[in-house]
Amino acid sequence: MTRKKRLSSVLQNIFKIAVLVLFMSPFYVALNYALKTKQEIAQTGLAWPKELHFENFTEAIRQTYVAGMPFFKVLMNTVIATLVGTALIVFISAMAAYAIARRKGKIYSICYTLMVVTLLVPIQAYMFPLYDELRGMGLLNTNLGFILAKVGAQVGYSVIITTGFVKNISVEIEEAALIDGASIPKMFVKIVMPLLKPIFMTSIVINALSIWNDFGLAFIVLTKPANYVLPLLQFTFITSNTSMLNLAFALFLLTMIPILLLYLFLQKYIVSGIMLGSVKG
Repeated sequence: MTRKKRLSSVLQNIFKIAVLVLFMSPFYVALNYALKTKQEIAQTGLAWPKELHFENFTEAIRQTYVAGMPFFKVLMNTVIATLVGTALIVFISAMAAYAIARRKGKIYSICYTLMVVTLLVPIQAYMFPLYDELRGMGLLNTNLGFILAKVGAQVGYSVIITTGFVKNISVEIEEAALIDGASIPKMFVKIVMPLLKPIFMTSIVINALSIWNDFGLAFIVLTKPANYVLPLLQFTFITSNTSMLNLAFALFLLTMIPILLLYLFLQKYIVSGIMLGSVKG
């Protein structure tokens, strides 16, 4: 190996280590604060704690019950919203993407354009109309209202990447199934949907992460503690009068475990799904 190649290899390794440290630093901060007392956080900053306070995790859960927002009830609210919302987004985007990818006509082009436009509209632009609409429908402060709001906010992106993926599926496969006597719904379920598995996995991970970690829409739609989801529950540990950073970070680590496991289990599909979904989108 020449000196130039050796230097290039060293610089690449340094860059990789720097990127790793950069991305892992939030986890270090979270774990660091979760294992300290309030006083130690103020006194030692980011230094590793001298004594590990694992009781912060149980105390964080206990405090949610004291505040009238039981941890496991809020956890169930979040799980239901994530499961139902993700399932709806995947199902709707699959049908919409198939129609847009296979049908010809201006209406389908317009629908695709509208999906793209939804990605450009920030939450601040529609938060007040959304609040008013949900209140008029009686869905404010309900899990259903939150789910519908998230589906509306997320479905555009899923339709776009799924449409690109559908365009990569050979039309001849579908034509052969139709010639054999299969109806369009049966052909879609039996032939097309199994071929969409990679993009389904990608959509599940992306949308589940978005719903599980959502604070903005949840803050608008869910104002009663009984209907809170986990991001709102974490926020209650930091108020204008008191700041329990150790308990807030302890709760954050607890709530991160389920969605992190999902991500680690399905992350191999994310890059391949997005790449395949963007080829002809």
